[in-house]
Amino acid sequence: MLELLGLPVRDLAALKGWGLDSMELFWGWPDEDRQLELAHSAADFYLWLRKLVAESRVAPDGTCSNPWPNTACPRLKSAPWATSC
Repeated sequence: MLELLGLPVRDLAALKGWGLDSMELFWGWPDEDRQLELAHSAADFYLWLRKLVAESRVAPDGTCSNPWPNTACPRLKSAPWATSC
């Protein structure tokens, strides 16, 4: 998904862990103590994701102020799902 959005792919081990924790939290039957652990994991993922998006809002060369479609960001102009401005 990160590649599709033009975001850097990093922290794969953490992403896999958060994915497993999310599956257990939302689809499993964890006891109350485990739910709390999994909720902390979900919060950690949310913070990581917000940081990633915030970092991506401005490219190192200063050309991209918004990493989403319908922008002047050169990375996204070539994305197959991005529409023109």
